[in-house]
Amino acid sequence: MTPSATIKSLDGALAAGGQTVTLRKLPTTDVVCPAAVRGYQPQELTSNITQQDSKVILSPTQINAAIWPGTQVPGQEDIRIPSKNRGDLCQINGKFRTIQASVGIYVQDVLVRIELQVR
Repeated sequence: MTPSATIKSLDGALAAGGQTVTLRKLPTTDVVCPAAVRGYQPQELTSNITQQDSKVILSPTQINAAIWPGTQVPGQEDIRIPSKNRGDLCQINGKFRTIQASVGIYVQDVLVRIELQVR
């Protein structure tokens, strides 16, 4: 599957069965995205993942369209992936939650999916 087809498939699934979240880069640069939000299963819990945490799956589509949080600098980490180290937040059901961990999923060097652990 090509990167664009992968993103299109994820966008369709999130539009059909996801919920709206807001990513925030402080002080107040926001982007609204559809997302899949779920809790972790008991077997997934570790010292770093608790019952209060949620897994959030995002498409890069809205992030790319908003150029959030800014222009990517070649050779540096992908700033489109929200980061605990930069103080990025994720608002779910009206409550801003702290990003604990994040990972970008790439197909043929194209960002096609973002997964967050939020608390």
